[in-house]
Amino acid sequence: MKRSEYLKRSREFRSYLQSEAAKPEAERRFPTRPEDWFSVEAILTCTTPTCVVRGQGFSHSIKENADGVYRAVCGRCHTPITDINLQLEED
Repeated sequence: MKRSEYLKRSREFRSYLQSEAAKPEAERRFPTRPEDWFSVEAILTCTTPTCVVRGQGFSHSIKENADGVYRAVCGRCHTPITDINLQLEED
C-alpha cells in the first residue's frame, strides 16, 4: 500500500471509529468481522531480552485503532511489541 493511500484510509477509518464511539452504546455499529477493520502489513519484532524470538521480524496484518496507535503482543513471550514497522510503499 502506498503511504498516501495509507494516510488517507487510516484517517478515514479512525474518524469512523471515533464517531461510532461518541454515539450512545445501543446505537454503536463497529465492524464485527476482522476483515472489515482497516489493516496494514507490518514487520513486528520482539525486543524482550529473554525472548527466544528476540530480534526476529515477523510479517503480520495489523489493525487500525481509534487512537491511531498500533498494538501487538509477542506470540512467544506475550510481551507488548514496540518495534512495529509498517510496510508502505513510497509515493
